[in-house]
Parts: sequence; C-alpha cells; structure tokens
Amino acid sequence: MQINDNYNTEERYLRKYLKIVTAEMEAKQPIRVVFDLRFNPGGNNYHLPWPFIRSINDYLVGDQKCWVITGHGTFSAGLITAAYAKYTLGGKAVIVGEKVGDRMQFWADGGIKMTLPNSKISLRIWTAFYDWENGCRDISKCFWFAYFDSFPAGNLDPDKEVSLSYFDYINGRDSVLDYIIK
Repeated sequence: MQINDNYNTEERYLRKYLKIVTAEMEAKQPIRVVFDLRFNPGGNNYHLPWPFIRSINDYLVGDQKCWVITGHGTFSAGLITAAYAKYTLGGKAVIVGEKVGDRMQFWADGGIKMTLPNSKISLRIWTAFYDWENGCRDISKCFWFAYFDSFPAGNLDPDKEVSLSYFDYINGRDSVLDYIIK
C-alpha cells in the first residue's frame, strides 16, 4: 500500500482508503506487507494511519516483516508515519529505500505567515518543535500536542539503502520493490 499524503479531503479520504486496504488484507492474507511512504510530503493529520499501522501486526505471521519504503520525498507527517511504523512494529519493520527528506527533529505547524517587503515572497515561520527520534519531552520547546503523543522512534536510516534511478523510472521498474520481492 502507498500513502502519498496524510489528509482527509472530499476527493481523497485517507481513512476510507485504509479501510479498503484492511478489507483486502483480510480477504487475501498477504505474504508481504509493503508500506510505501516515498512520496509522502506530509499532511495535516499524522494520526490518521496510526490505527492501520497497529493492525499490521495482525497480518505478520512468524518472522514476516513489514517493509517500510522511505525516500527523499518523505517529510513531516509522512516521516512521522514511518517513525510510528518503526516504533509500533519494532523489529518487524524493515526500512528500505532512501533516507527521509528531513531530520527527526524539526520545526513545523503553528506558523506565522509573512510576506517579504521587497520580493513579495510569502513564507511562514514555524513555531512548533517535534522530536520523533527521542520523543519530545521539553514542554518549554516542544509543540504541546507532540509533548503528549510523541515517542522515541530512533533514526529512520534505511536498513537497506536502495535508490530509484532514472533508468529504472523510464523503463517502468521499481528497484526498491524488486529488492523486497527478492
């Protein structure tokens, strides 16, 4: 399964998609569980996939693993989703692909919007600090929400680094999925 953003909108309802995937998993009993977050830049709700991720354990039999694919486009809520999979599934989560696009400690949310006077470029100053590597326990620094629900996931460096190449892309191959299937 692939999650490319963490939003619920009228056009794309993530919770509904995850229910469809769960029903399919129940019906087919997968031999591999692949959770692709390579192209997930985030979204407004990093909690949306958490119940689904917890349920993945129900489908992992014996030494079966959940392959979590990350890449340079995995940011924000996408990064938190990968961290939650690693934290929740423990040794059953194998991270494959490329390093995530951001650090495990970052500033986001609660931003103050401003426009630069000369260039008229709009930007935001983010005011909420997150620490998904160690858990966010400094209430004076951490976003208050993260203080209560963050967890120490460690780093998200891939267990096996596999890069997508332009050659693979133009030939319709996915070197990361090829590695997982082997």
